[in-house]
Amino acid sequence: MLAVQALNRFVHAIEEGAAPSEFYEDIQQAFEMVRRENERISPRLVEKICNYFPGDIGSLNSKALLFDQEGLIIQSVCTYTEILRSTDGQVDVRNDLENIRTHFFDQWHWIMANDRRRNRAFFEGIREILGIFKENSMESGSKVNILDLGCGSGLLTVMAAKIAKEIGMDTKFISVDSSRTFGDLAKITCQENEVESEVRTVDSREMESPSEAINLVISETLDCAIFGEGICSSLLDVHRRMRSPGEFRVVPQTAKLFVQLISSATIKKSHYRDMGDYCLISQETYRNSPAPQQAPYDCERMEKIEYQPLSEGVPVIDINFEDPKQLEAVVGNAVNGEFTVTTTEEGEATALMAWFL
Repeated sequence: MLAVQALNRFVHAIEEGAAPSEFYEDIQQAFEMVRRENERISPRLVEKICNYFPGDIGSLNSKALLFDQEGLIIQSVCTYTEILRSTDGQVDVRNDLENIRTHFFDQWHWIMANDRRRNRAFFEGIREILGIFKENSMESGSKVNILDLGCGSGLLTVMAAKIAKEIGMDTKFISVDSSRTFGDLAKITCQENEVESEVRTVDSREMESPSEAINLVISETLDCAIFGEGICSSLLDVHRRMRSPGEFRVVPQTAKLFVQLISSATIKKSHYRDMGDYCLISQETYRNSPAPQQAPYDCERMEKIEYQPLSEGVPVIDINFEDPKQLEAVVGNAVNGEFTVTTTEEGEATALMAWFL
């Protein structure tokens, strides 16, 4: 923390009347040391120091790099954009900006955010449940407390808020995401759409219970095979600590996983190694070989891959997210079973393709 301590001393000296220019080189060296040693530094301190040198490209560049180091990706991008304007589109700055943009989030989020069918399904599900709440609470006039779990960009929060306003329902929103970048983005989305929501950047399982019990959870924490993003453990925690003893619903309420046997030269090339006609390995080598890491599945956009279906889709597991016992079974690895896949076409079986409804 020596570099951060030095920066605080420089700030103190400037506040006492010293000229900022006296410390310029020392400040830049201290910024460089913070980055090199990966020291934690307050964004407010960075902002305060850089304000002593308005328009200075070196200070702005340090600011952008330090914001990125602290996980403040949006602020870093905004700073690089400011540098780009000041340098008339300098190539290296443009490259830095493009590189930093890749830190926002995994690129598949763009696909999901623009999936109209998926978004429409959530919209209709939220509208149906809020309509039911409206019918049941018209006389009492009670407020519906809504938790957007894994809120991402805040899209579902805005959807629910607009529906609630349309039907005249009193609601309170809490939007939660473990990603600081998404938390910042959700705040912007809510502000731009004039939606009031308490946005928390924290793992929901570690956050304090809200003061008012939750009536409705909306959650888009389903990966391509339902369970990969920990939706069951997150919802189980809500059931145990936050849910209303009265009306409580989850959107989506259920999910069903299907599998289908397929043949694909592309997948085979990625996951199989051809050892030739013969492969000899001693028992000692086999015993001492490291155990393969658990990687139950890969995520692929199957419309981009050539494959041949060898069977019909077979349902494997159903889950009701409003049933805590089912969630406990999944979280506790207590869900076991067998299923049969009957081939309908000839071909080399390469993989089981999974999806959910």
